[in-house]
Amino acid sequence: MRTSKFVAMLAVLPLLFADPLAARTIFPPIGYQGQVGTYWDQHCPSDKFLVGFRIWSTVAIHNIKIVCASVSAGGGRGELWYGDPMGGSGGNPQEFTCPHDAVITGFAVEARKSNDYWAPRVVTIVGQCVSRTNGARTEIALGEKSHAPAPAQRGSFYPHLCPTGESGSGLNGRSLQGWLGAVGLDCAVRVPN
Repeated sequence: MRTSKFVAMLAVLPLLFADPLAARTIFPPIGYQGQVGTYWDQHCPSDKFLVGFRIWSTVAIHNIKIVCASVSAGGGRGELWYGDPMGGSGGNPQEFTCPHDAVITGFAVEARKSNDYWAPRVVTIVGQCVSRTNGARTEIALGEKSHAPAPAQRGSFYPHLCPTGESGSGLNGRSLQGWLGAVGLDCAVRVPN
C-alpha cells in the first residue's frame, strides 16, 4: 500500500513543476526554408495572448514585433505589451491589432524572391483574429497587402492554425541579411483573466 502511494506521488510531481509553455504547438517558419540566417523566437508573457504585429517594411518586411495583451473571456483587453524587434533594421512602421475582444489563432505568410536577392523575403503577413466573446473572425494583413490573396481565394485555410483550445502565443523565424526570411506561429493554452 505504501508503494502505491509513493508511485502516485511521483506521478503528480511533474504536474507541480510543469512548464506552462510545454503544452504548445510550434509551427515551422514559412518562407525561406533553409538553415541559413539567424533563428529567433519570442513569446508573449504567460498571462497574455498574441493580439497583433508591428512590422517595419519597404519592398519586403525588415523586422517584426509581437503585440500581446490580456483578453478576458468577457472581451476586455488589458494594456498592450510589445516584444523586441526580430529581423533586420530599416523600413517604415505598420501596426495592426485584433479587435479588443479577439486573439490571433491563425497565420499566413507570403514570401517571394526578388531578382536582386538570392533568397525569398517575407512580404505579407496575414493574421486571423477570433473573438473570445462571440467567435467572430476578422483578418489583419501587414506588408504588401496588394499581394495577399483575397479571402475568397484563400477561403478559411491558414497554413498555421492553432489547435482547439490554443491561441497565438508568439512567433519564431529566421532573419536573412537585414530582412525577415521566414516566420511561423507559436500557439499555447492561455488562461483568461
